[in-house]
Amino acid sequence: MEEERYLGESDWDDIDLLTTDEAGYRLDADISALRFRLTEHPDDAAAQKRLDLLVEARERLSKPRKFDLPKA
Repeated sequence: MEEERYLGESDWDDIDLLTTDEAGYRLDADISALRFRLTEHPDDAAAQKRLDLLVEARERLSKPRKFDLPKA
């Protein structure tokens, strides 16, 4: 069975370097789209699982890392 694509073609597969800001923007967009999808399909367990994982990834990305410079 082919995996259903929720958000169209993914550009996460491109072999390019992302800044943490760009990764955060992409996560935010994916999270928003999944939340909208779940308002229309609240019983979609796969979408809920994906949302939970994306939110977890976004939270990890938001935590300061020891190599980050202080913001001016």
